[in-house]
Amino acid sequence: MDVMKTSKDGFDFILKHSTFRSEPYAGKENRYYIGYGSGWDESGSKITPKSPAIDREQAEYLLHLSIDRIEYFVNKYVTVPLLQHQYDALVSFAFSVERMGFINSAVLRLVNEQAYHLEIVFAWLKWNTIDERFNKHMAMRRHAEVDMFFKHLDDEQ
Repeated sequence: MDVMKTSKDGFDFILKHSTFRSEPYAGKENRYYIGYGSGWDESGSKITPKSPAIDREQAEYLLHLSIDRIEYFVNKYVTVPLLQHQYDALVSFAFSVERMGFINSAVLRLVNEQAYHLEIVFAWLKWNTIDERFNKHMAMRRHAEVDMFFKHLDDEQ
């Protein structure tokens, strides 16, 4: 299978659904993030509470680097052919739930099994929490990712 890359539309989608923060902030499992959710700086070092503040331009650059890391795992673990919009949706999902969340997700398993689309939708939409609490913005992001992934169904009708 060919190695895929996130399209400009896919990058813009992730940017639209990510919150910009110029200062480092604590995330899950005592990890720190900056910009649009990047856990690493341009040198490959982990973000720490002492990492310097960044501007939006730097944050977009870090987001590109973060997406490059996520693409590696999406390309490695997805075993079925995808259309570009499906790949973009999975990269957005994987970026949001992080590497192990993606690798261990029912979403990945069901996509690889080419399961019925409603099974994939239900598995995808379950990822709507932050710190084990329902989050409206996360739910909206998941709905948008599902819409992107299944875009071809709308196009065929």
